[in-house]
Amino acid sequence: AALYQLWNPDFSSPQEKAVRNAQLRRDSALRLTIADLAVRCYQLDNGNPPRELNQLVPEYLEALPIDPHSGKPVLYQFNPPGQWIIYSVGSDCEDSGGSSDLPPGEEPDSPILKRWNAADAVFKLEAEESQAP
Repeated sequence: AALYQLWNPDFSSPQEKAVRNAQLRRDSALRLTIADLAVRCYQLDNGNPPRELNQLVPEYLEALPIDPHSGKPVLYQFNPPGQWIIYSVGSDCEDSGGSSDLPPGEEPDSPILKRWNAADAVFKLEAEESQAP
């Protein structure tokens, strides 16, 4: 069962819910980062990102990272030419196809809050620009 589903919100205080949600977001972010880095390593070795995440196993990952919200592997979309997104279903446990749309009227102040309040928690590391001396 997904970690999110094992947690019963009916028997938790608001503080416990907040801590549990923070733990789930942290665990999800770590697993999404691991998957994203494996995709980048694959791309460096092969010239293109994989079309499916399972192409990373076993050379780049021992197993696909599990989304703590769903109990299933994190989700991946390959979008030619060479673009991808990796995402978690988020706290609603529903796959919205990698949508980063926010509910109507919601405008969080930070990109982190935006990620976790969106339909899905879409994750992508931004490439740093190299700085020549």
